[in-house]
Amino acid sequence: MNKVNYDATLNDLTELWARKNIDIELDIMNGERPVESHEEKKIKEWVLQTPSKRKFANNVIRATMDNCHVTIQELVTLHVASRQNIMPMAKEAEDAGWIKICRKNQTNEITATPIFVESYITYCRWLADTYYTVELREILNSIRLLGRLKDAGSSVTQHDT
Repeated sequence: MNKVNYDATLNDLTELWARKNIDIELDIMNGERPVESHEEKKIKEWVLQTPSKRKFANNVIRATMDNCHVTIQELVTLHVASRQNIMPMAKEAEDAGWIKICRKNQTNEITATPIFVESYITYCRWLADTYYTVELREILNSIRLLGRLKDAGSSVTQHDT
């Protein structure tokens, strides 16, 4: 029986994981994920227009999922975009009914509406199904196991893998 070359096998598995992952990232950027309604389609198209819109949406949805809100200043601090660029994004999303803005004491508190959150959950379902289908988890587990075996100096034969 031949000993497994840990470095070569780890490199091969890492490259396989990277190829599968980049295919998924390309699908994400190209809007390949399904949507459940015309409104979700509009949200998906809007979010994919710019990286700033995507960061804006993710931060607003995250705050809402945490039962909080996010302010314009917090979005600026999070490097979503400048205040001048965030304000029109917020207005556009508010006019579309995807966010609510509560104006208090010169502060804009932003929360996501249920459709905005649900569109993200739909995206996450697709992403989880995609990761499962292309077996990214299994590849990553193999990388971790071989790395631990290599670090421990264990001997594995090709028959064992």
